[in-house]
Amino acid sequence: MTGLRRVLEFATEHPDIIHIILYSSTDTTPPLLQLLFIIDGNEMSIKKSLEELIPVLESETGKKVFVEILHINRLR
Repeated sequence: MTGLRRVLEFATEHPDIIHIILYSSTDTTPPLLQLLFIIDGNEMSIKKSLEELIPVLESETGKKVFVEILHINRLR
């Protein structure tokens, strides 16, 4: 639960993030957590911030984290 709360906090800090979808969470070997970020804005700044967030999420959840980014221009 802490890991998902951290993802929500991350999204509120980045106004370019429009949606985050948790599309898979498994307890198989290895356990996985897959997230889809839908953004409208600076993809590079989001990627850089995610590089710092992913190790924290993996530590807190005990799962390997995979992130996909879907960049949509001028969605709003």
